[in-house]
Amino acid sequence: MGWAKTHKKVRYELTLSDAPHVTFAEFGDALGGATLEFGGPYGHPQLIDLIASRYGVEPGCVLPTSGTSLANAIAMGVAMRRGHRVLMEHPVYHPLLRVCELFGLEVTGIARLADWTWKLDLDALRHELSQGDVACVFLTNLHNPSGQYLDRSSLVEIAEQCEELGVLLIIDEVYLDGRCIVNRKRPWTIGALTGNVLATSSLTKVYGLSGLRAGWLIASLPLMEEAKEVVDALNVCDSPITSHLALRAFERMENLEQRYQAVHASGQSVFREWVKAEPRIEAYPNAGAIFEWIKLPANVTGFALNELLTSEFETQVTPGEFFQSPDHVRLTTALNEADMRVALQRISQALTRLQAKPAD
Repeated sequence: MGWAKTHKKVRYELTLSDAPHVTFAEFGDALGGATLEFGGPYGHPQLIDLIASRYGVEPGCVLPTSGTSLANAIAMGVAMRRGHRVLMEHPVYHPLLRVCELFGLEVTGIARLADWTWKLDLDALRHELSQGDVACVFLTNLHNPSGQYLDRSSLVEIAEQCEELGVLLIIDEVYLDGRCIVNRKRPWTIGALTGNVLATSSLTKVYGLSGLRAGWLIASLPLMEEAKEVVDALNVCDSPITSHLALRAFERMENLEQRYQAVHASGQSVFREWVKAEPRIEAYPNAGAIFEWIKLPANVTGFALNELLTSEFETQVTPGEFFQSPDHVRLTTALNEADMRVALQRISQALTRLQAKPAD
């Protein structure tokens, strides 16, 4: 996360993982009627109702938060009362490891099997659950960094295994709406299907509103009471301006969904064309994300590729080393079509340079 915040930006920035940022012009008079008065002790009631309605849960099961990152930290605070170990998918979004470290929790990696769909190693999960002292299982859906999808039935099965042992299941769903939108399905959450789950998400990634920091936690009523106790130690209340703008975003949800569909379709067209012409890399099926996870040729690492791209090609990708996978990189497909074509061609040029370099 430190690198993501501070690295020098270049002309073709492929490190992004969200939709292009929405402007105030797209919102019209977005701040009209805004006040600095707190909307409610644990979130604006109208915003809570809108989130609950969209995802099919009771309003009491919704807790607005300052982005998904804070929601994940709150969920981890709830889970840590139940054990000292966290079973976490691998590869994993690195800041999640840092949250565990800050809470003094031990992380045991559960492999996302490096096949076509990066499915979870359920045998390894069952084994580790049987060893005891587990606070929670932590997964992302869509998986970050591969962008792959865990279906409802698989998640319910995992949740049931956890519930038998008194273990919580935390699911970061910040990219899941992208799949629903691309497939023109109603957004859903695992938090509506089972009682021992804490599901987190936000308006940041899919809806182009990362600067808004409008997130939420969805959980059963008993777990929500525990979550509020954690919030009381971390945060007084949400920003009224954030709540106001989030309400305006929900009013424009159809436009935001259409925007995502267009960005996704354009990016996939250019990316898949490049993949067909670039035999040196391996790409995976797209489940609705606007980023891609690609496997590099043998003897090329993410750091090496990115260093060359940055220094000589004004292009930048996210090295797989940040996801414990040095043979991969993650890249956005959300640039405009012309920039995407140029950036991908520069990756090909950099690969040629790296493969021509004599071994040390």
